[in-house]
Amino acid sequence: MQFIKQLLWICLIFLYCHITICPVSAKEYIFSSSESKGFSIAFMVLREAYQNIGIDIKREKFTSARALIESNNGRTDGEIGRVKGIDRTFKNLLRVPVPVLTIQFAAFSKDNTIQIKGWESLLPYEIAYIRGVKCIKKNLPKGARVNLLTRQEHLFMFIEKNRADIAITSLISSHFVLKSKDIHSIHVVGKLSKVHLYHYLH
Repeated sequence: MQFIKQLLWICLIFLYCHITICPVSAKEYIFSSSESKGFSIAFMVLREAYQNIGIDIKREKFTSARALIESNNGRTDGEIGRVKGIDRTFKNLLRVPVPVLTIQFAAFSKDNTIQIKGWESLLPYEIAYIRGVKCIKKNLPKGARVNLLTRQEHLFMFIEKNRADIAITSLISSHFVLKSKDIHSIHVVGKLSKVHLYHYLH
C-alpha cells in the first residue's frame, strides 16, 4: 500500500506540473464517487498522496452513473476510482496510471444451490446490479436478464424480496452493507473478475 501511495504521489506531481487540466494554485479539489463503502479506502489513499503535494481533497457521493456525468462535465474535479478505459467514453477524464484499489466482483444469492463459475454461468438467472458499473455491464453474457438499481442497500433488499436470483457487486461493498443491515440470508455463490480502479482527473 505504501508503494502505491508513493507512485501516486509521483504521478500527481507530474500531472500538476506539466498538464494544465486544473490550476496548480488550487488548494482543494472535489472528486466524485459512488456511495459504495469500498471507495472510502481509495479516498484515504488519494488523500494522503494529495497532501504530499499540498492539496486537500473532498469526496462527493453520487449514484455510480451520476458520478461519471458530474466529473466528465467538470462539476467535480475527477473520479476517485474507475476501471481502465472509461476515458474512451468519457473523454474529458484523464487516467492516473497507478491503481488506487483492486476489487473482487462476486455473485450473491439466497439460494445456496446456485454455483456461479464465471460470467457466462449467470445466463440462466435474473441478475441485479448497480446502474453505472461499467465492468459488470461489459462482462454480462448476451441475453442476460438484468435489473438496474441505484444503491447497494436496494440491491440486497431486491434479492431478499425474491425479485432477482443474483446480485453482483464487490466483496468489499457487500461486507459493509450486509453487516450494517444485519442480513444473514444472502451469501457468495461465486467469484467473478478482479479489477483495478484508477483515479481520473477532469
